[in-house]
Amino acid sequence: MCPKPTNSGAAGSPADGKKPYDWRQEVIDSGSLRRVDLHTGSNGWASPPGDLFALRGRQYFSHRQKAPSGDWLLKPAGVDWLRSPSRLDNVLGRSDNRVAAALRRARALGRAQKTFLFAVNLQVPGGRECHSAVFYFAAEDTIPPGSLFYRFVHGDDEFRNARFKIVNRIVKGPWIVKTAVGNYAACLLGKALTCNYHRGENYLEIDVDIESSSIAKAILRLALGYVTAVTIDMGFLVEAQAEEELPERLLGAVRVAQMEMGSATYVDTRTKAAESTRGSGFRGLAKAAAAMREVARMKMEAAAPYLVMTVTQFCLAGFLVILRSVLAPSAGVSATVVVAYQQLLSALVLSLLALLFDRRQGPKPSPKILAWSAVIGLLQIPLGELMFTTSLRYVTATFQSVAMNTIPVVVFVLAAATGRERFRFCSLGGQWKLWGTLASATGATIVVLLSDRDSAGLTAGDGGRSVGIVMVGVAVLAEATANLLVERVALQYQADLKLSAMITVFGTLQVAVIAGTIERDLSAWRIKWSGSLELLAILYGGILVNGVSYFARNWCIHKKGPVFGSAFSPLLVVFSFLLQIILFGVTEELASIVGSVLVILGLYLLLWAKAKDDMVEQNHPVQASTAEPLLPTES
Repeated sequence: MCPKPTNSGAAGSPADGKKPYDWRQEVIDSGSLRRVDLHTGSNGWASPPGDLFALRGRQYFSHRQKAPSGDWLLKPAGVDWLRSPSRLDNVLGRSDNRVAAALRRARALGRAQKTFLFAVNLQVPGGRECHSAVFYFAAEDTIPPGSLFYRFVHGDDEFRNARFKIVNRIVKGPWIVKTAVGNYAACLLGKALTCNYHRGENYLEIDVDIESSSIAKAILRLALGYVTAVTIDMGFLVEAQAEEELPERLLGAVRVAQMEMGSATYVDTRTKAAESTRGSGFRGLAKAAAAMREVARMKMEAAAPYLVMTVTQFCLAGFLVILRSVLAPSAGVSATVVVAYQQLLSALVLSLLALLFDRRQGPKPSPKILAWSAVIGLLQIPLGELMFTTSLRYVTATFQSVAMNTIPVVVFVLAAATGRERFRFCSLGGQWKLWGTLASATGATIVVLLSDRDSAGLTAGDGGRSVGIVMVGVAVLAEATANLLVERVALQYQADLKLSAMITVFGTLQVAVIAGTIERDLSAWRIKWSGSLELLAILYGGILVNGVSYFARNWCIHKKGPVFGSAFSPLLVVFSFLLQIILFGVTEELASIVGSVLVILGLYLLLWAKAKDDMVEQNHPVQASTAEPLLPTES
């Protein structure tokens, strides 16, 4: 495959006779994209040091700590920038591939007998021509049996798709590219894009079809429009998903510096001779127009999470208002029965979603994971959901929505107290977190102490209101604790829907036992079909809120991150307040409104400071030792 290797008289070639044949140096020097200086080079590639990449450190699953990767596990073996009439698949399997040919020559001379090639082929879609950026790496010794990379090479495609990760760093580029790609971003390529794995006798090639994702294709086309101004680092690794697989190590990394599209070498996929040609100006204009259309489509798709999160918060607010009406003292409906029916429906919906979308994700749950699921189920449903639901007999939906907005703040306090969250009091970020926490606590106190005590439809008296406040407090603490545990367990069992279904099933069984103990009269279990919203509340809560909305929230968080999901929770207060006024004529006093604003302000301060800390941590990883191998090798 063009370009041709260096001539036979070059130093280090088999014909030289004076120096041993260095096949790897030959393929590095003869690539279609030349090797350049790491700091000043352009239209070429270089090898960035592994310490520029922040990967999962040895204590990641306990403290979420990342560390510099250290040296790569594999050595660089050149880069090809190719174009062809059709998509190039299995590049290392082609008879004209220069890297495979050089390794064959070395083996014929009795050298590199244990060398294993690893290649990543990023397939760039085009109009009349397709492009491929092929990055080659080599392991010069036998891959240790039992190591994570060994399991990746010899595993099936399902295992590879769940583990193959890329980490990108924009070293230099215009702001529009940094905004679209992100200064530092990690992605499981096997889950985001279609990856085809080609396993040969002495190689593994991963062909990444960028066209398989419309968003990835649009972002790439946007980046290609500025490609001569962009320098990007790409690191490839196998994701560690268990504590014994830590710390993560880069398989290899490459820096592509201000590449020129026209420098691609032409490869005829019909085995014709290679040639070097450039696209016409008209073809370039057509590609630019197509890229603009894709960017417009990308913007529409990017707006979807904002709409989905807004609708989700509105649905939850509507549910709280409906539930408050159903649980009015005059209605005679049991809160425990309503929650039991809701959670039964929720368990069925989430189990069905897990069966459809998450069936092949994650291993069989261990007894430890099942035990933690039962504990989290207890916190989320009997102590969380049931307490929240029952408290609506005594407090308004707005009061409860304000309390829900304090959950992220309580999570932060618990995480800082247990060492899960680093809190630097003297730093600017630490000060913002502190002020955000204090603002939320002050707002919640105002709502509790000074808000209206005689809202229509609630159980009268300060005693009943005090019971409701205690229930809400227990629910907030339980939900916050559950969130901390879920985060930790999800790192050990990475199948979100299956884990959620297990938690819901355990919680449903527990709340069913509680409901059966409290409500022994069968009449309490009969659903009122007429003159009541009980059936609507059960269906609404079980299917829409705990089922579909849960799936939608997870989708948004997967697309935009956890901070994005939390940032929309203040809308719950606004929607609850408006719906109570429109449907029931229930208004809130000025003190309640002021307290709600303080809670929301504190939440946003905390989220902003947390986002800043995460950005700093990604760009300046914690220094830690990564001298030990990815997995212990056999002695």
